[in-house]
Amino acid sequence: ELAALAYQQRRYEDAVGHGERSLRLQSLAAAADSGLSLPPRPHTLPTLLNLGHALRKLRRFDDAVQRYSEALAASGGAGPAAGRCWLAIGLVRMLMANTDRRATHRHLDAAIDSLHRALALEPEHSIAQQCLASCLAVAAAASPFDDDADTAQWPSL
Repeated sequence: ELAALAYQQRRYEDAVGHGERSLRLQSLAAAADSGLSLPPRPHTLPTLLNLGHALRKLRRFDDAVQRYSEALAASGGAGPAAGRCWLAIGLVRMLMANTDRRATHRHLDAAIDSLHRALALEPEHSIAQQCLASCLAVAAAASPFDDDADTAQWPSL
């Protein structure tokens, strides 16, 4: 709850701190129940997604993708929850493609793949459709031989 409140107040560093503490407590509780170290469980999914969102806002893109990937594992990889995880990963990869000029094509390809996966799970998701259309427009405008992709312009959403 503290993490969500901090996020709503745009205090993203605080949201990350509270989210990380929440995950540690959830992990300790699960380990105490089972006596083992366990992978992310379904009840951690909202915390992992919210943590990924806060990390994305802080432009800590690699960390955000990691948390979204953990959320994907917690979702079981199917259904609308998994679709939201793939969408979040795709969105971050889009941001990475737009900011990391040396690896634009790699991130763009990863974004397209993630967004296709999101749409496979939720075909009518309008945000995923818009993000994919933007990625495809940039990919079509960029020369496959231009590692910097300076000629590619991101359409506005």
